[in-house]
Amino acid sequence: FTLLFGERHNVFLHIQSSQVDYEDYLPHFLRHYKVDLTLVAIMDLPISQQVEDVLNAWLPKISDHIALADLLLYKIVRYMIKDNATRNNWIERCIDIAINSKNFSLIESLLLVLKRDAWDYPKLIAVAKEYANSSAQMERALRNSYKLRVMASS
Repeated sequence: FTLLFGERHNVFLHIQSSQVDYEDYLPHFLRHYKVDLTLVAIMDLPISQQVEDVLNAWLPKISDHIALADLLLYKIVRYMIKDNATRNNWIERCIDIAINSKNFSLIESLLLVLKRDAWDYPKLIAVAKEYANSSAQMERALRNSYKLRVMASS
């Protein structure tokens, strides 16, 4: 598969073949691109199962790489169908990471991805409410997810 990563004006193109273990390269990407990591595209993956295979391979190691977890959740996982096992595994793992790390960006991404379903996770909502006391951005994400929940139950 091809991953195109960019940091400011530097662009790195990584071509992955089936002979190379991409998991070995994950720490390299994170070391060199850290928080400024921007996923531009996942190309040459014509079958959604290939995307799922990559996500499933990264999932066990993702708790050590919160910025990447946040990025993949928001840019890829959220567009998967709701009953997809890979999507649900990623969301569950990201919720655990968010609660334990209290990472602002990951919590916000989860609220945006889960929408009204975020309220099914009281510990996640509790952490979001802590941030919402001092952050208009988090307060807005929390308020919008709540509005969607109220509208759905009406």
